[in-house]
Amino acid sequence: MQEAAEWQSASFAPLPTRPSFSAGQGATMPKCRILFGGSFDPPQRAHEELIARALAARPQAECWVVPAGSPPHKDAQTMSSAELRFELCELAFGSLARVRVSDEEIRRGGTSYTVETLRRHRGELGQEAELCWLLGSDSLLDLESWRKVHEILSLCQILTVPRPGFSVADLEQLSGFDAKEKKQLRAGILGKSLAAPISSTEVRTRLAQGQEVSTLISPAVLARIRQLGLYRS
Repeated sequence: MQEAAEWQSASFAPLPTRPSFSAGQGATMPKCRILFGGSFDPPQRAHEELIARALAARPQAECWVVPAGSPPHKDAQTMSSAELRFELCELAFGSLARVRVSDEEIRRGGTSYTVETLRRHRGELGQEAELCWLLGSDSLLDLESWRKVHEILSLCQILTVPRPGFSVADLEQLSGFDAKEKKQLRAGILGKSLAAPISSTEVRTRLAQGQEVSTLISPAVLARIRQLGLYRS
């Protein structure tokens, strides 16, 4: 629980808010689009920090939060429903500036593969715009196991927010990537590590034990969790 205590004491600057995003006729296509996928079970403050880091690194970008319908590396039977996780993401991120929440992987059905989402966005944006995929360094070190990972790297720039203990030298253990791909991955590492990142697993555990989580998730998300009695066991 030490990480949780450190996160509670760390300063956290919320992202600015905005009215609901609209991409109607005449909307200008962004020069950069950042996609942030995950199970978000539940969405929490560390996710907000990843978004803030990425948007600071790409000032002309917008970030799409894409909750997975059925993540390939997670047990769907132990997860909250995709619809509920999407609702919580809307509460957590839906009013943030330059951020939108997309249910495309949920609507697509079946297992949610990153490469399929990236293909769609690359097709929409064309080849000129920058397309990025945002993740934490723990996911970066597992990247070799992702479906069609070399195609993923051809479709987008991976943006990585380091966790404590991560070193750029850790990329050398990724034997499945060539020198050019490792250079690309290094170029996407965004600054210093998070002060004290908290995982969604930790948030669920604390909720199940009746512990305080108000500094770990947004007030709107916490209110909905309490209203529905989520994560009690």
